[in-house]
Amino acid sequence: MISENMKQMKQMGKDDEAMEQSIAYVQEFLKENGTTWQDKLTYEKNKGRDEGLVEGHAEGLIEGRAEGLVEGRAETARNLLQMNLSIEDIAKATGLSKIEIEALK
Repeated sequence: MISENMKQMKQMGKDDEAMEQSIAYVQEFLKENGTTWQDKLTYEKNKGRDEGLVEGHAEGLIEGRAEGLVEGRAETARNLLQMNLSIEDIAKATGLSKIEIEALK
């Protein structure tokens, strides 16, 4: 069955260099690992899932940190407003715009 699938893949991509490279890669993997085509598919699926999870986790951390920084600056601005500092001074201290600080009032 595997050899039949390989033949079909070769027929579909006869003129396609990328297809030939893919077939060679799969054949080499199977030869080196003594595994089945299904094992390879499962491996690649799990590898992709794991890579997606890692990437999603990293993006979530970055986004969370960015939101935390923004919220931290807003909290600092609120505290400075309560201390009756000028909007200009609060903008310099926090990096927030005057409009953003006005919205916090």
